[in-house]
Amino acid sequence: MQLSTDQLARYRRDGFIVLPELLAPAEVAAMKAELQRLQGIDTDHLVRERVGGVAKTIYRVHEADGPTASPPFHAAARAPRCSPRPGNCSATSRSTSTMLTPTE
Repeated sequence: MQLSTDQLARYRRDGFIVLPELLAPAEVAAMKAELQRLQGIDTDHLVRERVGGVAKTIYRVHEADGPTASPPFHAAARAPRCSPRPGNCSATSRSTSTMLTPTE
C-alpha cells in the first residue's frame, strides 16, 4: 500500500487516516460477526467496561491461536493490501492489529 502525499500530510496533521476502501463489505461484515462472537468469551484477553461488561479491548485477534484468535482478523492483518511496502511505511505490531506508520 502506498499512501499519497495528501494522505501522509493528513496522517502527520491528525495522527490517523481513513481508508474506506481498504476492506471489502464482506470482510467488514465477517469482522462484525466475529466481534459479536468474541463478546461471549470469558478470557483475560478481553478488557471489559465496568458497567455493562462490553469488551472495549480485545487482544490477539490477529493471531492464529488463543481464545480470541479470529480467522477474519488474522487474514486481514496479513493481507498484502494491508502490508507496508519498503520505503513507504513501517509496520509496528500491536496487540490487535498492524499499525501502518509512515517512515520519515
